[in-house]
Amino acid sequence: MVNYIKIEIQVTSSEQSEILIAELSEINFDAFEENENSLSAFIKEEYFNEDELQKIISVKNISYTKTIIPVRSL
Repeated sequence: MVNYIKIEIQVTSSEQSEILIAELSEINFDAFEENENSLSAFIKEEYFNEDELQKIISVKNISYTKTIIPVRSL
């Protein structure tokens, strides 16, 4: 079974969201969902590195929530 991790970040603008998507893509996040005030980013659990995420997030002084999403094999 492959689990995904969902990171939800509160954003203040579409520009901030676009920058985050570019930066998170570089550390193996592979799917994104943009909403008016938040960005959800998805990554396979095996590729997730919280230290790399913290480096990106801490510079911008924003917080996030993390959820593990179990994905069943077919």
